[in-house]
Amino acid sequence: SPDVINQIAAGEVIHQPINVVKELFENALDANATKVEINLQNGGFSLIQIIDDGCGISKQDLPNVCLRHSTSKIHQFIDLTTKLSTFGFRGEALFSMSCVSHLSIITKTENSDIALLANYENGQMIGAPEPVSSVNGTIVEVRDIFYNKPEKIRAIPDSSSQNRQVLQMATQYSIAYPQVSVIVNLDGKERLHTFGNTNT
Repeated sequence: SPDVINQIAAGEVIHQPINVVKELFENALDANATKVEINLQNGGFSLIQIIDDGCGISKQDLPNVCLRHSTSKIHQFIDLTTKLSTFGFRGEALFSMSCVSHLSIITKTENSDIALLANYENGQMIGAPEPVSSVNGTIVEVRDIFYNKPEKIRAIPDSSSQNRQVLQMATQYSIAYPQVSVIVNLDGKERLHTFGNTNT
């Protein structure tokens, strides 16, 4: 069935919580964010929340963001060798997350009066987006990762290991992107905070 196919495909992209954090962090960079906040609970197994102040997602694009390859930046195969200027060029990450977690997105563009909340499952938006209050940018929440694949959770290192990997990844990106403020909160405790707006 399509659901089984989707879950198998999701396993090619999302192996553990760190994969989710990396993909969402890179999405924020692609959205020209100047501030990215990472919030984890239980090593990301309970909650992964990425908050950015990037360009946001327009209302007409919300139904498509979790469709497989719909957010790809590739139009023809040769683009892989000549035109890659973004991280999320395949367009599979959000699709994969929606197949193995409870995924929600709150987003607001600069031209929009209100923010919108959308929920996703197996690549599809559930119902219509709801108006909510939020600032410009995007908040992606991934809850209960692998809730439908318990055997996967048993094979993943514990929450402490995930926390260490996320902190290391965020530190590396903060060095590579000193112009971006990077904040990491693990179980409610701030573990990293760079202020951005610098080239050092």
